[in-house]
Amino acid sequence: MDDDGISREHVIAYASRTLSTSERKYSPTERECLAVVYECNYYRPYLEGTRFTAVTDHKALQWLHSTKDLNSRLARWAIQIAAYDIDIQHRPGRENGPPDALSRYPTNVTINNDDDDEFSMISTLTSDVVNNNIIDHFFLTSTDPAQWKDSSLLQLLNYLQNQITPTVENLDKFYTLARLYRVIDGSLYRIFLTRCSSDNQQPITSSSSQRLLLVIPSAEVLQIMQLAHDHATAAHLGRRKTLSRLISRFYWPHMRRDVANYVRTCILCQQYKPTNQKSAGLMKPVIVSEPWHTVDIDITGPFTKTRRGNNFILVVVDYFTKWVELFPLQSIKAATIAQVFLDEVICRFGFPIRVISDNGVQFLSKVFTQLCDLLGIHHQRTPLYHPQSNLSERVNRTLKPLLASLAHNDSKSWDLKLSQIAFALHTAPSESTENTPAFLMFDRHPRQSLDLLLSSPPVIDQLPSSHELSTYRKRLLEELLPAYKIARELLGISHERQTRNYNIHRRPLEFELGDLVWVTSLSGIAMDRWRGGKMQPRREGPYKIMTKLSSVTYELEHTISHRRLSPIHIERLTPYYSFTAMNVVNDQ
Repeated sequence: MDDDGISREHVIAYASRTLSTSERKYSPTERECLAVVYECNYYRPYLEGTRFTAVTDHKALQWLHSTKDLNSRLARWAIQIAAYDIDIQHRPGRENGPPDALSRYPTNVTINNDDDDEFSMISTLTSDVVNNNIIDHFFLTSTDPAQWKDSSLLQLLNYLQNQITPTVENLDKFYTLARLYRVIDGSLYRIFLTRCSSDNQQPITSSSSQRLLLVIPSAEVLQIMQLAHDHATAAHLGRRKTLSRLISRFYWPHMRRDVANYVRTCILCQQYKPTNQKSAGLMKPVIVSEPWHTVDIDITGPFTKTRRGNNFILVVVDYFTKWVELFPLQSIKAATIAQVFLDEVICRFGFPIRVISDNGVQFLSKVFTQLCDLLGIHHQRTPLYHPQSNLSERVNRTLKPLLASLAHNDSKSWDLKLSQIAFALHTAPSESTENTPAFLMFDRHPRQSLDLLLSSPPVIDQLPSSHELSTYRKRLLEELLPAYKIARELLGISHERQTRNYNIHRRPLEFELGDLVWVTSLSGIAMDRWRGGKMQPRREGPYKIMTKLSSVTYELEHTISHRRLSPIHIERLTPYYSFTAMNVVNDQ
């Protein structure tokens, strides 16, 4: 504290710190003494060699130097304080206003000492509501000084209020425009005329057909739009509702454009509001030309653990023939998946050109990636949280009810039913190829249980001759090659039909490298936490487009945390609109 010689004190510096856990257990005298020690050490450069006064509301500290029965802690502090020329004075708390007030827990409740005032509680609650919800830290100053500081309005103001002739090239245009404005109490207003009074040849008079709109200088436009859109009573409504608040009260050039730009670039609106647009991204079908050119691999489960210890299924689907392989698994470790894929798929059907999987850790593992690299297989991952691009997901949707139907009596034996389900799928015609996977694989239809009701073909005891083998091979070529051609044509027709039906509800959209986007809130490994609930933001970001994997999939990097997401389907991406300082041009 500093005495300025007029019997009036004022604060020149503040210092404080929080108490540690152990210090909070000190007695009141020890805590007060600790405060004196702390202040002496804090202001030591100013206090050493100078006599000063320490004012406290704890009277016991006055006898700190004279008391002999001090505990070890107080005695140690007394020795530290003795190094200073200090005079400890007592002042009651009611007279020690500033320090005593700062030591109290802050409160927003308005204090009313008149207990008989029946409106005291009402005024207190109203004050709190206003402070928290209405004012919301927005303070609008008068636009009068800002109007006179705006160079684009200055000549108009001088002409209307001070009759100063403007220095402009086209005076007629200026005078015509000036008739639409009026200065009232030093503020410039734009006169809005209804259609019946818009004839500029008639003098403007005050009537019910006119409305005065306060002209907002360019320096105040942003603050006005914040108040009309961001304020608690505006509630971040859309462009039309925000514009309606402004257009009936204010005027500035290009108001519609500025409001549309401001609302579109509002960060909270971009994060929380839903969109009424169609989902982005047109269908991009997987094109294949031969069996086992492209395969899809996925893991489904866990199911009830069987007696053989299996509780997962590895699903492999050929894109061309729709042939399905189902393998029960006890473990879904990456090494197990890679071994089954190598032994049961690659060694039986050959090396595929491409394998498509989701982003499971087993398929992202080093062992599976190295297997694909060594065998020259292109590993393509489906976009994060976009299962409709995975063919095996469609198989899984069919598989699960079939499995439940066959194993409903014994849930611990479902793994014994997989071969039967696979046979049923192999011998059922596909909607895309109009043929069975078995026929496209072997050029024949396997005998089924229904065939047992028919007469069996005769049994041939002798081996086929070379001529018969040659004839059979020729027949295979004559039947399979046209079948493959027809299958390719039918797949193309199916893709066109599916694409047409799918794209009805989609819209085209593409991003370029460097574009900023929002990502629809993800869950699980993608965002390291579950994102859900009605009060959570719909979108995360902004992210930057780092790699364009295809026309609908991208690799992203967060602009702040630099965490990467890949691949992400464009369906989950929304353009990020950044607000730049607007250069509001006044065209009066």
